[in-house]
Amino acid sequence: MINKIKKIRKEDAAFLFGFILIVIVVLATFLRPEMKKKEATTAEPENQIALPVISAKEAQLKIKNKENIKIVDIRAEIDYKNEHIVDSISAPAEKFGKFDIFTNNNGNNVYILSYSGNEKFNEQFARKLRENNIGNFSFISGGLDEWKNSNGQTISYGNPNLFTDQSKVNFISPDDLKNIIDNNYPCFILDIRSRELFSQGRIKNAVNIPLDEIEKRRQEIPLFKEIFLYGENETEEFYAGVRFFDLGFFATRILDGGLDSWRKKNFELVK
Repeated sequence: MINKIKKIRKEDAAFLFGFILIVIVVLATFLRPEMKKKEATTAEPENQIALPVISAKEAQLKIKNKENIKIVDIRAEIDYKNEHIVDSISAPAEKFGKFDIFTNNNGNNVYILSYSGNEKFNEQFARKLRENNIGNFSFISGGLDEWKNSNGQTISYGNPNLFTDQSKVNFISPDDLKNIIDNNYPCFILDIRSRELFSQGRIKNAVNIPLDEIEKRRQEIPLFKEIFLYGENETEEFYAGVRFFDLGFFATRILDGGLDSWRKKNFELVK
């Protein structure tokens, strides 16, 4: 009987030993990939760069408080042209060489607008900046979409085929504008053509601010006066009308048909 019990115990011990061995093999099989993954994760930060970020709301608050900041838009030039943060500077990443825009900033904090979700691109760009000993920069989190969602001001180029841009533009006929001028109605008349064309002949009392200078010279435009603007053609005027709306000049109308419609009426032009 005792021998039988001993035999059973030996068999049980052998079974237990075999079971433990199987468990060890199974655990080793499953844990090895996790250990490798952990090792890779531990090693990864050596290749990564800590990306300094600032939220759109924080950057907007700094603008509101008139802090010394500079917003640099490193997206492609066409994307900047289509829509960008007001007063931001276009500096496409692919055209960068000397990074002067970051070094010559008079102590301003630089906030970079890039494409949202493209962290690898941003990390590469941040690495280039640090290689050039530039450290006073942060990326605006969420890109342009987050900026707009936070009610940040942007300005767009204007697309005549978009209903949203069409709704930003109102017109005035040549006859109505002439009547306003003849009756000395208090208003601001703006010529958005080049200086050369402006010098060759303009509508009476018009002030010249070329189309591409509207954003940076907007302080010269009265905010609480009705504005009538004209260009050489209606397309040019449309682009200006959209920009004026985006900049908050809502009481703006553009000359229907451009300056050509004024000329066809034989209305006065002065030099």
